[in-house]
Amino acid sequence: QTLVEFNTVKFDALVESIASKANEQLTSVDAEANRMWTPIEEATYDFARLADEVESLQKVKVDDVLDMWDRYINPQTAVTYTRVD
Repeated sequence: QTLVEFNTVKFDALVESIASKANEQLTSVDAEANRMWTPIEEATYDFARLADEVESLQKVKVDDVLDMWDRYINPQTAVTYTRVD
């Protein structure tokens, strides 16, 4: 399936699936400790990062993704296309 064929319903379902996976309850104390310890190790101290990312993800629409594709990735239309091999 190509990106252009991605309709709003399918895109919204994909976003919801990713958000649900990110928000699911952790099943062990070790997993919770790792989730909390990572911002400390990275010295970001942003313990709400995952929630912020999910909130941002839920704001993205299929048109935003198509616009990004055309503007930055598609070699035929991207103004600032850079080939990386």
